[in-house]
Amino acid sequence: MNDLPVAESEQMIPYIKERKKSGVSRIIFLFAIIGIVAAICITLLKSSGGNLSGLFGFLGGKESSTTTADKETTTSPSEKEDIYDYDISTLPEGKKAIIPADLSAEKQGKRYTSDIDVSVSDTSAALAKTQTGKTSVLIICTHPYESYCNEKLLCYGDDFSAVGGENTVDALARELTVSLLGLGIGAEYLDLGITSAKNSYSKAKIKIEDYLKKHPDIVYVIDLHRGIEADSDGNLLSPITEKDGDIYAQISFSVGTENKSASKSLPSVNTLYEKISERFPSLLMPTQISEATLNQQLSPTVITLDIGTCANTYSSAENTAEFFAFIFAEAVKN
Repeated sequence: MNDLPVAESEQMIPYIKERKKSGVSRIIFLFAIIGIVAAICITLLKSSGGNLSGLFGFLGGKESSTTTADKETTTSPSEKEDIYDYDISTLPEGKKAIIPADLSAEKQGKRYTSDIDVSVSDTSAALAKTQTGKTSVLIICTHPYESYCNEKLLCYGDDFSAVGGENTVDALARELTVSLLGLGIGAEYLDLGITSAKNSYSKAKIKIEDYLKKHPDIVYVIDLHRGIEADSDGNLLSPITEKDGDIYAQISFSVGTENKSASKSLPSVNTLYEKISERFPSLLMPTQISEATLNQQLSPTVITLDIGTCANTYSSAENTAEFFAFIFAEAVKN
């Protein structure tokens, strides 16, 4: 009897019970996993506003290219706002537009512009150097009351004013003087006290000559202005360009004439034009040849500079004045 084999049921029962327990545990675990996945899916579906493409994208599927979010995120990073964009159709009734424009010499394909028959040469000349420790540059405004826009405007009406206020050429000239001083150029601003265009150049000439008698070390006189540009419909043009994300008012030099010949300032103007063109060609509008002398018959060299127009913002004019100060100082500093 002792040699009889142990009953099979006594050895197998523990094993069978263990397997039964294991099978039940796996079923419970599987249902738990299914529940968790379902909860995640419901949460994702709610967060996507019922958009199944977002859910499928999470699960590894390909997201639809027609969703709003996709359209927003797939805009090409190279597509940036054009600073010259203007929708004329939005112009309010009874208003005229203020249109950003590229009036650069580069764009227009000409270096000079003139309404008179005059001989003009693009010959440049070496710029006279300023003297360290002495006031060498006189800054003036023959039309100090000329003003800029306080902010970017899209249109203007009868209440628009291009003179007076805080954002004047006078204020900009004072900033230019400070910039030159900061760059090591002895500069001084002279308030001419002119309040209107009538006889302004004659009045300025008297003040300049009187100042020069007392300051014989002056090498340059810079007469700062701002222009005015409009199209055939009376819309004002704001000549601008861009550099490193900043907006600059475009500039132009003005050269006077005498006896149908350009003034002696032209060679120096040509040199400054070329130096600016090397660094920032789109900043330059064509040099204007004027029928008037612009007091450029005086000695020393008188440089007449227009920064932007009445349609430019003051901040864009400030950027340009600072850049011009840097180029000018680099060219004339001893």
